Amino acid sequence: MNHLSYRRAARFAAIFLACTAIQAVPADELRSWQDTALAAKTSYQDTHPSLTDRLQAMGARAEFAPPLEGNSAERLLGAERTRLERAFDAQWRERVAESWRQVHEKHQRHIERAAHSEVSSGPIQVQHH
Repeated sequence: MNHLSYRRAARFAAIFLACTAIQAVPADELRSWQDTALAAKTSYQDTHPSLTDRLQAMGARAEFAPPLEGNSAERLLGAERTRLERAFDAQWRERVAESWRQVHEKHQRHIERAAHSEVSSGPIQVQHH
């Protein structure tokens, strides 16, 4: 799969997963999220127009449109699902490997320091008065 196809598949998978998650959220909470998003105004600090401005530019109205029941990843992606999952997992592991190694090494140093501190100072003596 070329890079562009991979990016399109990744975007599709991300949108699908988000829509699937939305199905589990109560309708009143979804309306609250939508109202909050629609109330936001575009400012000079924004990199993109507000949701309201974008919808108005397209002549569209705000709505949640999660996939219909039965439009699962298995059905929509078919045999590609497993391959995409593996590819995304491998890409994620590759991206975080160095930072995870650094965190692990730092944690190991803390453990070694704590162990060395206990050995050097010996057991704690409790004095009774």
